[in-house]
Amino acid sequence: MSNARIVQLLEEANAIITSSHVVYTKGDHGPAYVNKDLLFVYPRVIREICDAMAAPFLNDGIEAVAGPTIGGVILANRVAESLTTEVSLRIASVFAEVPDQFPGRSLNRGGVTVDQIGEVPRLVSLVDVKMDRYAEDDCPLCKAGVPINTQVGKGKAFLERKKQEKK
Repeated sequence: MSNARIVQLLEEANAIITSSHVVYTKGDHGPAYVNKDLLFVYPRVIREICDAMAAPFLNDGIEAVAGPTIGGVILANRVAESLTTEVSLRIASVFAEVPDQFPGRSLNRGGVTVDQIGEVPRLVSLVDVKMDRYAEDDCPLCKAGVPINTQVGKGKAFLERKKQEKK
């Protein structure tokens, strides 16, 4: 599936937020966000995306698909379902609940490299969406007074921290 089709699916689900002021997990700021949670409202979109996630691995003899507990269980299950064929009926869908199970490995964010997750034969990116990132101290959105989005990302926590720092 093409990058353009994945972006189209994300847009159809209103999962791509632009022209905003988002605080990302690592504390950087930016104008855009991909809200994967909105995808779960649309089963057809999830099916197409999970089929696309599975496609590069159809002939790799996959035995299990793992996903993080928060935000990844449904995706892992649907990807495992997409990989399941009449020949291979037993592909497990598992989740990682305890951080110690995968120490130092965060699989649910962009920019992940093979070096960060250990021995993985192949790492495939589903979509490439340009998202500018700014350090908090150099954020042009902050300097321009653009309000922090508290609906997605870590905006609420950021504002609370700022409030505590003023006390």
